[in-house]
Amino acid sequence: MRKDLSVAKTAYNVRRTSLWFRGMVISLIALVLLLSAAYLVSAFYDRYSSFTVSTAYSGSGSSGKGGSDSRGSSLLKLALSLCETPDFLTPTTRLYADAIENCTNISGQSIPENVDAINGQHNGENYLAYTFYLKNAGMEAVTYEYVVNILNVTKNVDEAVRIRVYVDGTPTTYAKTKTDGTGPEKDTVEFLTESIVARNRRAYFMPGDITRFTVVIWIEGDDPECLDDIIGGKFKVTMDIAIVEGS
Repeated sequence: MRKDLSVAKTAYNVRRTSLWFRGMVISLIALVLLLSAAYLVSAFYDRYSSFTVSTAYSGSGSSGKGGSDSRGSSLLKLALSLCETPDFLTPTTRLYADAIENCTNISGQSIPENVDAINGQHNGENYLAYTFYLKNAGMEAVTYEYVVNILNVTKNVDEAVRIRVYVDGTPTTYAKTKTDGTGPEKDTVEFLTESIVARNRRAYFMPGDITRFTVVIWIEGDDPECLDDIIGGKFKVTMDIAIVEGS
């Protein structure tokens, strides 16, 4: 009788252990599925963007004095400077904005209207925003050109990217041409090429003149190309500014 009780007790313990183990496996599977879903929703991109702006002397500008000046003298007369603040207490020729961590897609309509009013890097939830200033630090009027590039693209994430550039308060939003080739996405200007977002110039940039730029970058959730296929995609945006003509 004791032997029978012992066998029954052992069988009960084995059954209880088996049920507990099965429950743990189910719980682990549910946890993995939950974490995967959370990743897809709230971690659309791990590090989706960074932004760099730099200035350079193009070498094509003229001193306007008959061309007899040396290159060193030209560099003094034709010069551009960058700063995160309009006082230019810390001028430089290169500025950086950090990439956004764990970013998901948004609607561009959710970006604050005053995004152009804050200096330096001021990222919001799921978008990169960077305001900086360009100054004619030389002795002569110049024409400068700025080129916005999109580089190191993976998983075709650029199909849903929006890049908004404010120039002295006036915004222009850029996006790739529609996949079917029928023209620009709604309320956007098409990228110039696969890697060049925009190219523009400003003439008669006088000594001491300042241009304020704000660049805002996000993944547009309303874009038809904003699909699961681009999850994990990365890219980098640069703006290169150069003097292309002196006075």
